[in-house]
Order: sequence, then C-alpha cells, then structure tokens
Amino acid sequence: MLGELDELEQLFIFDIHANQHIYINKPEIAIPVKTNNKGRTPSRFKTNSQSVEVRQLLLSLPEDAWENVHIRNGTSEEIKAKATVLNVHVWDGKSDQAIERKLIIRKNKTKNGEEIKYSFSNAFDNEFTLEELIRMQAQRYFIEQSFRDAKQEVGMSKYQVRGWLAWHHHMAMVMMATQFILLEKLLHIEEHPLLSAFDVREIIIHTYANKKDDIKEALQIMKNRHRQRALLKDTQIKT
Repeated sequence: MLGELDELEQLFIFDIHANQHIYINKPEIAIPVKTNNKGRTPSRFKTNSQSVEVRQLLLSLPEDAWENVHIRNGTSEEIKAKATVLNVHVWDGKSDQAIERKLIIRKNKTKNGEEIKYSFSNAFDNEFTLEELIRMQAQRYFIEQSFRDAKQEVGMSKYQVRGWLAWHHHMAMVMMATQFILLEKLLHIEEHPLLSAFDVREIIIHTYANKKDDIKEALQIMKNRHRQRALLKDTQIKT
C-alpha cells in the first residue's frame, strides 16, 4: 500500500507498531550462490544484514537525539512532545531492494505515564521541519475528535435503518450538522475561542427545543464553563 502511494507521489505519515523491523543501514540483498550440487538452486532474496525492532532502536538513542516540539494548544494546556526523525530502511523480504523511509518517533507524557508513537514517512530530506512532521503525525487527533463529536452530539451512531439509502440519508444529515457546528466555531472564534460541539448543540436545544426562552441562561452557563477551563489552563501553565 505504501508503495502505491509512492507511485502516486502522495506524501504520507503512516503509524506503525513497536515491533516493526527496520534496518539502520541499507541492507545488501541478493540471491545466494549455490555452493554444491545438492538441493534446489536458490531463488529467493536474502540478506546478511541484521534488522532491529523500532522499540529496540528507541532504547539506543542518546538524549541529544530528541527535540522538544510544540504540537498544538489543547483545551486546558499546551500539547508538547519529545521527538526525533531518522532515516532507516525497510525490506519486505521478497523484493531485491530495501526502501528508505523516515522513522518518526514521538514521546508524550500522559496521565498514565508515557505514550510513544512510531510512524513511517516518505518525505524528502529538508522538505519539512521536525515540528511540521510531528504536527502532521498528530493530525489523527482531529479526525478522532470529529468522529467523537459526530457520535456524541449529532447522532452519527444513532440510527435504525434497513437499507443503504436510509443510511446514506442519515449520514448526509450528520455531515451537514457537523459542518454547521464547524462554521459556528469559526464564526465565533474571536468571541468564544473554546466553543465546542456540545456548546453549539446546547444553545440550539435551548433556543428551539425548549418551550421557555432561556437562551441567556444557557449562554451564561457556557461562559462559566469556558472560564473554568481557561483558569485551569492558566494554572497548569504556571505550574
């Protein structure tokens, strides 16, 4: 699959498992020469180079190999990480050439300890800075957040249908509602930078679904919630 993206000249950053095998130096690959008259003539490519798992490579990296990078501003704090990028080679065990990839490693501190992410990329040398690569690697967060908002706030997973046409109709409405929420967040980003999908949904409910007009109360509750999140963010930055 990654080879097909290479052929299409499409840039990718692809998450991999910690047990992914790589070669630090380009391996020499060849079909072994038959040394006697016994057995079949070798036809499969082999290499004498030793591969290592990416998690083993991680343990061998010196402290100065890591850089502190800023990923994004979270709802309550700045998201930072330690990261490094290395040129490595990957071989599928079948072809006559190993492919050079960039190995991106990111370490984040979490509530439960430390999270480590490994990714391959086909970016060229000096095409992107390390921080730009890490931000691209972290874009998965926004995709997952969009799906979470769609499921929790606009009913993406709440449907009862018996055919594809009804399912497509439901998903089209979900996408339209999600786009509306995004436009509202962009429209009010200066006035309410912490506006969330939950906030937009609550305001709509208080405006159109409730019999009594308590929109001012809903807005005040939202502002109080945003104020608490902002205070929490300031406290964490100071500490």
